Amino acid sequence: MKATPKVMFGNDWSFSEETLEKCHARYAGYGCQLYDIIRDQIPTVFSRLRFYQSEIHQAGDSYAICEMDPPFSIQLDPDCEVIVLACETVHTEIGSWSSDPCGEAIIFIRRYFIKTDGEQAAPEQPLPADQFR
Repeated sequence: MKATPKVMFGNDWSFSEETLEKCHARYAGYGCQLYDIIRDQIPTVFSRLRFYQSEIHQAGDSYAICEMDPPFSIQLDPDCEVIVLACETVHTEIGSWSSDPCGEAIIFIRRYFIKTDGEQAAPEQPLPADQFR
């Protein structure tokens, strides 16, 4: 199955793909530095990211899909101040209650979506919410 926004977010959504540069110019909200941190700390993941803007729902948010097998998604929501990370079997939201939301997101991506050698990890049970506090 190809990782498309409709597959990852739902059929009633419409998206346009954008470059990272366009995303940075458009989005300066909560978690905006996450993509740059992924580029610096997990380049294998960054090279597989595709960036999107919703044309209908939550158009102010930033969306990305990592085209690994299976794929996972990232949603940055400036209104709720959350970073949403999800695949078919694991979902988490990291918000303003975290002292280091981007750092927590990197840990989550490494733990649940990739192995240390860059291969896809088998999703496990999510960590308790207080794991990162």
